[in-house]
Order: sequence, then structure tokens, then C-alpha cells
Amino acid sequence: MGASANAKLLNRSGSSDLGLERDVNEGSIAEDRHDGLERDGSVVEDGREGSLQHEGSPVADVNEGSLQCEGSPALLDRLKRKVTIEDEEDEEDEHSMARPASKDKTSEGSDEEMDDESEEEEDWFGAALPKAPWLQGLSPLDILNEDFEIEAAERGIKLSDDDLNAIHAFNYKVDVNLGTTSYEKLPRAFPSLSNLLSLQQLQTRITFLSGVQPVSNTDMIEKMEYHTKFTHQSGKMTDVFNGLHYQRLCTTRVTVDHTTLPHKFFSQDTDIAMGISTDGFCPFKHHKQTCWPIIAFNYNLPPEIRFHRSNILCLGVIPGPKQPKDMDSFLTPLINEFLELAHGVAAFDRKRLRTFMLHTYLILAFGDMPAVAKLLLMKGHNGLCPCRACEILGVRDTTSGSTTHYTPLHRFDSPSYDPRCLPLHTHSGLLLQAIHIEEAATDAEAERRSKKYGIKGVPALSRLSSISLPTSFPHDLMHLLENIIPELVSLWTGDYKCLDTRTESYRIPDNVWKAIGEACAGSGATIPSAFGCRVPNLRENRSHFIAESWMLFASFVGPAVLHCRFTRPAYYKHFISLVQIINLCLEYELTDEMIQQIEDQCIKWVEDFEQIYLQYSEERLPVCTLPIHALLHIAQDIRNMGPMWTYWAFPMERFCGSLLPSIKSRKYPFTSLNHRVWDIAQLDQLKLLYNLFDELDLSDRKDVKIQGKNYDGYPGFVMVRPNKRLPVDIALKKKISHHLITNYGVESAAAASRLIPPELEHWGRLLQVNDGDMIHASDLVAKPDGYRDATYVKLSREDAERPLDDVVEH
Repeated sequence: MGASANAKLLNRSGSSDLGLERDVNEGSIAEDRHDGLERDGSVVEDGREGSLQHEGSPVADVNEGSLQCEGSPALLDRLKRKVTIEDEEDEEDEHSMARPASKDKTSEGSDEEMDDESEEEEDWFGAALPKAPWLQGLSPLDILNEDFEIEAAERGIKLSDDDLNAIHAFNYKVDVNLGTTSYEKLPRAFPSLSNLLSLQQLQTRITFLSGVQPVSNTDMIEKMEYHTKFTHQSGKMTDVFNGLHYQRLCTTRVTVDHTTLPHKFFSQDTDIAMGISTDGFCPFKHHKQTCWPIIAFNYNLPPEIRFHRSNILCLGVIPGPKQPKDMDSFLTPLINEFLELAHGVAAFDRKRLRTFMLHTYLILAFGDMPAVAKLLLMKGHNGLCPCRACEILGVRDTTSGSTTHYTPLHRFDSPSYDPRCLPLHTHSGLLLQAIHIEEAATDAEAERRSKKYGIKGVPALSRLSSISLPTSFPHDLMHLLENIIPELVSLWTGDYKCLDTRTESYRIPDNVWKAIGEACAGSGATIPSAFGCRVPNLRENRSHFIAESWMLFASFVGPAVLHCRFTRPAYYKHFISLVQIINLCLEYELTDEMIQQIEDQCIKWVEDFEQIYLQYSEERLPVCTLPIHALLHIAQDIRNMGPMWTYWAFPMERFCGSLLPSIKSRKYPFTSLNHRVWDIAQLDQLKLLYNLFDELDLSDRKDVKIQGKNYDGYPGFVMVRPNKRLPVDIALKKKISHHLITNYGVESAAAASRLIPPELEHWGRLLQVNDGDMIHASDLVAKPDGYRDATYVKLSREDAERPLDDVVEH
């Protein structure tokens, strides 16, 4: 769906501090700096005829006010002809509309006549809404102006060879992260590229071609219909749309700046649900400099492609070298965009060929605890109420002089907290506290109130009525584990903070840790790469661990290498309970019973943790960190916002990792990041505008598909070289015979043997076409350094019961 305002949101950072800013004039065909766009559809730029051609485009000015009507009656007659209400027809499928025209400001007539005509128009237009709900919020001018959009959709946009060559060059530059100097040397290294545009010419051309235009990619439109086709199943949690927050929004009218609008959230099938995430990452190995990307996710897309890099929208990167003190100042332009989109922006549906009102709503935001604290303006562990989900009071460790507040359930001088009845924060409660802080007479009083409540002011995101505090800010499983698992390891090794735990019974001896570390490092050789990265040596290279490493250690490696390593089985059972919680939280679908199980197990785990590690001693207070307490809230997060995979931070981690190679200058790292983010955004826009996803694919998989061999009956697989034709030996013949007898009902080994030819084609690799794995045959493919042995992994086919004739044929 190609709304100019939607493209505005997705293509602009909103602030020069967020990266590279671009101004978009809604409704215009091209940006102001490209004033060479001629009305015959051709482009004149830099004195030469361009090539963005609309075949047969009419001579017309599409700007509002350029089409002259014969006065209001003529406008109303045209509108009625465009929108005909038929009781017995399904207008959802058969209605087609046209693009807006403006009234003739010079039309004659008295004010009274104009008022009568206006009332007639409004009465008729209101009557049309029940049969054509997509008209809600559109003006008659918006509807009539879609004529130009329909013509453009029917003719399409034709790129010239020069433009395609420029796009291919830009795609190569971005794909391999080619620097300026390397790009300029290409014509010198390859004389056949003498016509290659200079980098400045290339950037100018790409900026024009990727300008905001209606998107005619019907494949993407169909993918975004996932939200419309999603079916809510009671008692089952499969996506964010099952969450209580989304369900409540669907019955609530939209409010913008204290004004209640006539439409409800997600009342139209074209409404878009968005989420944002932010996190700080270091451009270099040391932690002295940091920057903060802000990325957005389109929840209308299917889960299998929702978090792909090509579908992630980078709204900007807050530059360093220090972390932002006022996150709201960077978010304000984005929030203003969302407020505009909550009102609705006239857009054109190129699939149904009609104008509609596009609404986009931000429903959740997530990240690690410091990032969410910045989004919510919360003090975090420095406040007396450190938790963003509940009002539990923090306890300071007075022995260390630290300002950190810890959150044990057990209290030493007051009643302990019941984990099932925690005093939860509410949206209205947090806002009242924030307003109370802002109304303080002095800064000192404001700071005192801020420390008491744990919040520093009214978050800018609270201006969006689609956001609920703190419901829309669920806890991220990845960062919780990235804090909890290392804390447990530090306790087991006896080096946790200032606690002397070397005499504790849960401590694992150094010689045992050495063996555990070696086992962790060796496990990577037999864990397929599809499961994730290698787990480093836990004893020698703990600093090399990343979030993915800790997740793999907890899920796969830890239960094996820690078995029988503790002096008491209770410690191992406690760890396994955490593993069970993790595995449940990683499920793509959760029933109400499973969510309740997560809640019960988290409560018991936290209570057991305090018994084992806190030991109800004030001196051991630092073990009760905020991530440990946050486990008590993840079940409610799931009920409110859906399964935890819908808002975990792994996509953000991968995105930050993709930015690191772009830093070409240690002196100006943030400039390099800005250029990289801008280039990626332009390339993604080009692929979407002109449907060039396959043509610009430079991956090995594309060549493999072309060079490989397809067999009839196996559409999802491609056989890839190396290949040999070899005789069938006795051992292989027995295996094939057993397979035919077991799966295809062949009566005997003799009958199966007669079906097997004397020679068979042996292939070294098998590619699963639809974004599947590349499977290697160990006997034919050379093993590279660092090879992972996956020979024990079995490929099973769901359609194993295929006709025997198909099997014999191959």
C-alpha cells in the first residue's frame, strides 16, 4: 500500500540527531531538489533526459488544487458516480475508486447555496460509509483524486537500462559494504566499467529513484494481509494480536491530543501495527563510546519474515560518544508522525484500486532494561521503586555505599512480598506520579519525588493512545538471560561481586570448571550452525559470550556439562527449572495452561533462588538483582503482548552487528554509521518500489538454484554439485531396499532389489529452496576448517508416503 505519509514515516529519521534527515512533500511526485520531473512522465536531471518513465502518462498536475471542477455540484455528481451504494453487491471486492480533485475556488453562487450543497454532500457521503467503510476520514477530494493513481497502477513504472545499471552498482556497493575509495577504483581495475557513474552521480541518481512514490509491489501487499487474515483463538497465544493489549485496543476509539476520533483502533483491514526497539552498542571493542539505533517492526507481516533485516525499518541512529540523556527529544519527530497516522492519511490501495485512510499505530516498545528505562523516563535500579512493572520497594545495600536498590521478596524488617499479589503499576497511576513530579516547585523536590516514584517525568510516548504504561513495554527474554545466567555462573565460580562465596556449597571447584569450559568449547563441533553460534570456553573466554551464547549454553550445553557437578542435587535441579522456563518461553504458541505453568515455575524459581543464594541475609542482598525479580512479570507480559518471540531483542542484536563493518573511520565512526543506514534504507526502498528483490539478490543461494538440478516431485529441493554417477554397492542397496519396504509397501527385499538401478547419481549438497538449509553429504564435500559434524542429523519428509512410481523414477 503506497501512502506517501506512510513512506514518510518509514524513510525519514525525523531528526538530524537520528541520522540523515530528508524532507518529503506529501502528495508530490518527486522531491523539491528534483524539479526536472516533466508532466509527460519523463525526467530531466542535470541537463540530461532521465528515465523514470510512465508509459503514456497524461499531462496533469497532481498537486491539490490543480484540477478545476465546475463548482460544488459537479464535484458531488462525480463523487456519486464514483461511489455507488448497492445493497446486494459486495463492495469490498467490486468497488473501485479514483483520486482527489479540488473545488474551483472561482465558482459562483451565494453563501447560502454553497452551504446547502455542502450539507447535501455531507449527508450523501455519510450514507455511503456503512457500505464503504474504507471511506471513513476521506474527503470527497481524496476519493476523486485517485484517478491518477489508477492510471499509474495500470501503466506501471518503467526503468531504463541506465537506471537499472545504476541500481545494480549501488546494490553491489551496499551489499559488500564497499568504501568510497574502493568504488572509485573499480573503473581503473576493470576498464570495461569505464561508464560506471561516479559515486556522487550515483548517489544523486539513487536519491531520486528511491524518492517517495506509491508502492506497487502486490507481493508485499499480500504479505501485509497477514494481520487481516489472523484469527484469534481463545485460550491460545500465537502472536501479538492475541494479547490483551491489542484486544482492548480493538474496542477503543482512537484519541489524539485529548480528542476522541470516530474510528476505533484496527477497525480497518489496512491498519498497521508497529513496534520499536532501541539499544546501545559500542562501535569499538572498548565501551567508552556508544550509539543507539532506533528500529521499527511491521507486525502486519507474517512472523517468518517479520524480523528479516530487509523488513526492519531503521528510523535513525542516535550518535555518541555518550548515551542520550533525553531520549524523548529524539523520539518527538517520530511520535508526531504516529499522531498524524493515528488521524489517518489518504493512501491508495494498488491491489483493490481504491483510496483509503491509512492508520498506523505503535503498540509496543522493547529493549534491555536501561533502554526501556530511557523510553519510560524511569530511574531503574537507582529509584526506590526500581521495577517498571510493579511498585515493589527497593532495598539499598548500606554496607557497600552503592545507590543500587535490590528487589528481594523477603524483607528483613517489614512484611515480605507475596509474588502472586505484587502491587502492579497502572497507566493512570504512572502518569499521575509523573505529573506530580513535573509540578514540583523546586528541582530538589522534583528529584525527591522522582526517587520515590521511580519515574522522572511524563514519557513522550504516552502521547500515543495506542501505548499503555507499562503494558506496552514487556520484558525481553534475551536480555534477562544475558544477566541471569552470568550471575549464576559467577556465583558458582565464587567471584560474584564483593561476596566471598568460595566456601559455599554451591561453588564448583576450579579443576571442574576447567573441564566444563573445555566441554563448552568442544560442543560447537557437533551442534549444527542452524542452532546458533559456538559456545566459547566458559572458564577462559567468558568475555567472548554474547546473548546468543548464553541462550545456547542454558538451552543445550549447560544441562549436559553441569550434570553431577554440584555437591548437592538441589542446585542442579534449580538450574534445570530455569532451563524449563526458558524452553517454555521460547515456544511459538502458548496455551493458557502453559502461561500459568510459566508463572508458577517463575515464582517457585525466584523463591528457591532467595533460599539458596540470598539465604535471607542482608549481607547477600546484591544477589537479588532486578532481572531476577523481572521473571515474576514475564507471564503477565505474555498475556498482555503475546509470546516472547514477538518482542525479543535478537533482531536488534543482529542489526547492530550488521552496522559494525560499516565503520570505516575511527575518527568519525558515527558519520560512517549515518551513511550506512541511509544507503540501506535507499536500497530497501528501491527493491520495494520496483520489485527488484530477486534481481538484486547477490547471495550464493541464487547461483545455487540456477546451477543445481530439480527433480520432478521434489519442488522444494535443489540438488547441488559436486555430483558423481556411481554404482550401487551391496550396502547401499540394502539401505534402499529397507527404505522401500518400510515406507512404500514393497513386498520383499527381492522385489525392492529389482527396482534399484545399477547406478545412481550422487549429489554432494541439497538445498531446501524456501529459505531452508543447505545440507552437505559428508562423503562428497570437502570439510573446511572449523567444520561442524552434523552427520547424525536426519532429514525427514512430511510427504514420505509418496507413490512408489515417483520413487522408482528417480
